[in-house]
Amino acid sequence: MNSLRVALVSLAPAYGDVSHNLFVVESYVRRLSIFGVRLVCFPEMNLTGYSRRDEITSLAQPENGFAAQQLQAIARAYDTAVVAGLPCKQEAQARPTISQLFCAPDGTCAVYHKTHLSQREQEVFSAGQSLGLVDWQGIRFGIQLCYDTHFPELSLAQASFGAQVLLMPFASPMGTPETLRERWLRFLPARAYDSGCFVLACNQAGTSPRPAGRTFPSVILALDPHGEIIGEWCSADPGEVVVDLDVSLVEAARRKRRFLQQRRPELYKRCDSLSEAKGL
Repeated sequence: MNSLRVALVSLAPAYGDVSHNLFVVESYVRRLSIFGVRLVCFPEMNLTGYSRRDEITSLAQPENGFAAQQLQAIARAYDTAVVAGLPCKQEAQARPTISQLFCAPDGTCAVYHKTHLSQREQEVFSAGQSLGLVDWQGIRFGIQLCYDTHFPELSLAQASFGAQVLLMPFASPMGTPETLRERWLRFLPARAYDSGCFVLACNQAGTSPRPAGRTFPSVILALDPHGEIIGEWCSADPGEVVVDLDVSLVEAARRKRRFLQQRRPELYKRCDSLSEAKGL
């Protein structure tokens, strides 16, 4: 498949009410699938609401738990992949991970555990230990969550392992919609341009009760492999953006700018001091 219609959603989840949030997810997927959308991406932790307090750990579920099973059923019912987030329990770790599930109608159900945690998140969650790569419909997707996106190495690593589309769900409560959009435009186009990937970002929306009054700007930004905007939403209200991805543009961009092919990862592992020039 060379093309895919994708929807990015910015919404306000009901904090702590997983069943209600799954109902909302199904409502979006049902409606969007009518218009040919084959993948719907929701914000970080949209199934529980976002919090960095210990109480959020009580909402964690196993990777193959109730939420995953329901997402799989929604994907099959509407022939549409669903990308949604929640905290996941880990058998070997006391703390849950911030995770994003990728459930597709063909039975594909992958999970990415956020690898880069902010200082406050580290007090509540465990960090994931693997790249978020998922293959579906002949396309390789890379998943990053909010704070992850500030680490250029992650985008380049995912791209070097074949990622063509980078899905970036956020739960960022910082600033107004306009200031968040401005901040994203400082670095997300570079992630797309340098990696030669589509970059698709969506933030949570609304006001959270944990803590009371924390507001999430409703922003969505879709960028092509040249870092150009192909779709956006910036508002005080929840919204959605639908974009058609022509994946052949990825290879065209990488042929034009051979950044990935000309990387020198063996050099980046060294820490050599500059040698002194002699005889000058």
